[in-house]
Amino acid sequence: MNNEQTKQENIREYINENLKDIIIDNFTDFLAGIDDYEYEELSFLKGELDKRLKEIEILKLKPKKCPKCESDVILKIEYGLPDEELSKRTDVYLGGCCITGDDPEWHCKKCHWQWGKKNVGGYCEDDID
Repeated sequence: MNNEQTKQENIREYINENLKDIIIDNFTDFLAGIDDYEYEELSFLKGELDKRLKEIEILKLKPKKCPKCESDVILKIEYGLPDEELSKRTDVYLGGCCITGDDPEWHCKKCHWQWGKKNVGGYCEDDID
């Protein structure tokens, strides 16, 4: 890795580690400056903020490579009945409605390996031809 790549990686890590706190601090300051009427009208922002914070958290936790094939095309597995918006997303893998509590978190788009926090996993039978 050359000097420029190292610098970019350090910047990326700093942003990943601090972006959630920066967003929360700025949003809290923003809400403190508005009155009750405006607060009610802007309450939808909390839902949007929660969604964005979840996306940031996923990016921070996302593995860089598949433990089996080393592909970098890794998708977060989402469980439950998807709404229309989630059904259209291409950056997640729909894991189904049945949740066991021991379900994998990540899906490799190349080899279809699925795994969780401890890198224990298996191949997704739905994707194997």
